[in-house]
Amino acid sequence: MTKKDSNVLQISDFICQSCETEFWVPNVANEDMNRLLCPVCDEGGERKILELRHQNPKDDNLFELLANIEHQRWADWQKYLHSLCLKNEDGSLTIPIDSVKYWERQIATPYSELTEKEKDSDREQVHRYWPHIEAAKDAEWDAAIDKAIKITNEESEHFYKIQRILQELRMAKRG
Repeated sequence: MTKKDSNVLQISDFICQSCETEFWVPNVANEDMNRLLCPVCDEGGERKILELRHQNPKDDNLFELLANIEHQRWADWQKYLHSLCLKNEDGSLTIPIDSVKYWERQIATPYSELTEKEKDSDREQVHRYWPHIEAAKDAEWDAAIDKAIKITNEESEHFYKIQRILQELRMAKRG
């Protein structure tokens, strides 16, 4: 959650205590919190809708790396968006209607129904962070293999045979 000032939340995640739906709402003034309604069950009020407080694993290198990549993705998008907009005298920007119509159609379209070109655009963004996710998965795989080797070392008469099979599995995964 970021704050513009002490009274206005710029973007916050909320949860409905009645149906447990999570949703986000931009630009909510603190005094308007009791007027929020759940988009699913229409329940509302300050006792029904709670602001979610996410705990970020700030000491997790992968998490921070992905947050860095997300910021760069967002900054690149903003740079592109601003390049399409008309700059007004007061410094504000106006998005051309053709872009608005195109993006509104995309917003309303599930990923499975996008064109292959549109899907490729989304896939291109995933490529920014996919190698880091793969590396984390490999590290987890290696840790699981190491644990299995340790267990077999301690508990199995056939340690060397099982260890060799596990190491072959590790090599096959990487191979």
